Amino acid sequence: GTEGFENAKAFSSGEYAAVMDEGLWGYVDSLGEWVIEPAYDDAKSFSLNLAPVCRNGLWGYISVSNTTVVEPQYTDAYVFSSSGVAFVKNQEQWIVLKLYKYNR
Repeated sequence: GTEGFENAKAFSSGEYAAVMDEGLWGYVDSLGEWVIEPAYDDAKSFSLNLAPVCRNGLWGYISVSNTTVVEPQYTDAYVFSSSGVAFVKNQEQWIVLKLYKYNR
């Protein structure tokens, strides 16, 4: 895990960091080991175990296990705040996504 990366984004609260390799974004752990292989056109840091990722020009969110949690549908997306709020852009309009805890 000591090889260089083309680009990287800061770690957020000890979670995985987004890094670019060969033009695609994936995620590494704090030791620089791949935990999510590069597969995205763009990516932002994890927060609350979710990260915004971009494919084909549209943003959605994945979990730390690389499961799609919010389908790619936004023209831009920000990381979730500590209170569980994220701003996403739907065409020209910004809207808010809010995480809620729930019990089944």
